Amino acid sequence: MMQQGGFYWCYVAIKPSLVTKFQQAVKNKYNIQNFVKDAYGEVVVSGRGKEPPVEITKKVSEMFGVTFQQIEEGNSEVSIAKILEAMGETKK
Repeated sequence: MMQQGGFYWCYVAIKPSLVTKFQQAVKNKYNIQNFVKDAYGEVVVSGRGKEPPVEITKKVSEMFGVTFQQIEEGNSEVSIAKILEAMGETKK
């Protein structure tokens, strides 16, 4: 929920070293509006509504070379590596 009310969705790129910490924060009802400030990573795309439009999910999948299933799982090493590569970063 947004602070002003209403739902929003977002796709985020999380730093590999913080994936587990972020997943635990989400389980504890983390306020995603603090995502960038808390240095978890980058917001790839976001918008209003409960779910992202199908065309946005398709575009994110194409852009980063991952499947919808990998995006939904959020913990695939393959998808993390591909996302980092697409963002021009190298995994250390």
